[in-house]
Amino acid sequence: MIFEFKLGRGPDAALGQILRYMGWCRKNLANGAKLHGIIRAADITDKLRYAASVVPDVQLFEYELQFTATRMAL
Repeated sequence: MIFEFKLGRGPDAALGQILRYMGWCRKNLANGAKLHGIIRAADITDKLRYAASVVPDVQLFEYELQFTATRMAL
């Protein structure tokens, strides 16, 4: 699996980026194994959805970050 994490929006250019990574891994590391790409972004754009819809080995995921801060006694 090849992962591409975007901090904010996932533009359609992310598809080209992950495909380059997958191509390099296929040539240099995969030894014939099937590769899958995953793009994770806080907001997947419609352009990226359209582009990725015709690439069967790439999946898209949106993430949501949450955290809690607790003040510690000194």
